[in-house]
Amino acid sequence: MFAAVIDDKTCEERLWKMKHSGETNFYLCEINRDTVIDATYKGNKSRYINHSCCPNTEMQKWMIDGETRIGIFATRDIKRGEHLTYDYKYG
Repeated sequence: MFAAVIDDKTCEERLWKMKHSGETNFYLCEINRDTVIDATYKGNKSRYINHSCCPNTEMQKWMIDGETRIGIFATRDIKRGEHLTYDYKYG
């Protein structure tokens, strides 16, 4: 199941619609200046990774065959049952 890759304009339109429909959960990840992954309605388990100021994973962007790919990698040993977290880097 793959998330939608959308441009910034489409992202803004979707956020506006979600706001006015009372939607409070959304899963967006900015890849670059005009590319956003929208996993709000379709995505994989990574969309449930929560924010932490002291995360145990990091998101890395890689260029493969001219396309940006995203990976989430552990930054330390993670204990069984421990939640996966990363820094969303808001503002």
